[in-house]
Amino acid sequence: MQTNVFVSLAITLFLALPAPSSARLRLFVPNSGDDTVSVIDGDEDREVAVLEVGAMPQAVALRPDPPLLAVANSRGNSVTLVDPVELRVLGDPIPAGRFPVHLTFSADGRFLFSSAYDDDAVHVIDVVARTLSGDPIRLPARARRLLLTPRNELLALVYAENGVLALLDLEKRVVAKTVGVGKAPTDLVLAPDGKHIWVAAFQSDTLSLVDLETFRVRKTFDASVGNGLVLDPFRHLLYSIDTFENRVWVFDYEKGEHAGDIPVGEDPVYSAMTPDGRYLYVVNSTDGNLTKVDLESRKFLRRIAVGTEPIGIVVFELPRAPYRGILTALAAAVVILFLFGVGLRGVRKRKKRH
Repeated sequence: MQTNVFVSLAITLFLALPAPSSARLRLFVPNSGDDTVSVIDGDEDREVAVLEVGAMPQAVALRPDPPLLAVANSRGNSVTLVDPVELRVLGDPIPAGRFPVHLTFSADGRFLFSSAYDDDAVHVIDVVARTLSGDPIRLPARARRLLLTPRNELLALVYAENGVLALLDLEKRVVAKTVGVGKAPTDLVLAPDGKHIWVAAFQSDTLSLVDLETFRVRKTFDASVGNGLVLDPFRHLLYSIDTFENRVWVFDYEKGEHAGDIPVGEDPVYSAMTPDGRYLYVVNSTDGNLTKVDLESRKFLRRIAVGTEPIGIVVFELPRAPYRGILTALAAAVVILFLFGVGLRGVRKRKKRH
């Protein structure tokens, strides 16, 4: 009797545990019009929390391990750090230069790079010491978007009429190389091979492919460009967020041709894709919501309300609960041992009969 109760409990525990492969997603959306960050449950597609940050948040950056979210407060000239698991603001804002508009973490997660638009510079923030670290890296014009390459080289997109992509020497704190990428560049993404960068230039209406080895433009394509560029890691597609046409302009970079349009909300801006490549969340700044798009069918699924004038997004996959895998294995082992024991007793009984 006791054995049966014990086994029943073990089976119940085993069945109740979540599947190890189940993903739990959160989306963090900075709302520049009301000084908040909306937290969206990626399973339920609804806002579940609102975090108060600094003045006019413009961008968010995520460090996956250990988890840390950084928010660029443009008018506050600062960065707010957030625990993305517990949803807690961590201390007071940290200085980040004048009007920070974009952020990215160093490879080891110790430092945070801030593109300070009004300083024409990139500032380095020590997130442990919670202070600026060393001299800023001066740029030839206004700093815009940042990207860290697989080789731990920092790239800065410089916004100007004749915009450039700059390669920064992090040891010497200087610009090492530049290449022209079109008028008023707005975003950049790393190509799947890790050796090239795609750059969108708004006033030129172009997409440029930059070779990181030679630091030269290999190809340039005509495109409909706005504020945002998302690369599909599972298809040969780029999604250009065409802000003033209220759509996502799809580009097949293998064929080098336009591959369709996806209508979204009003004034879409910097957006993001889920890690599995299934959904695209498009940030509609004027509408104050997100459009969720199924990328297989390229169909609208739903709108998700956020705050006022949302301007960016980052997708966070929550770490699995501690010991979930161990508990699952133990519960499975108990069930297997019980079934083995039942089978063994059956064999012994049959032997006694014979």
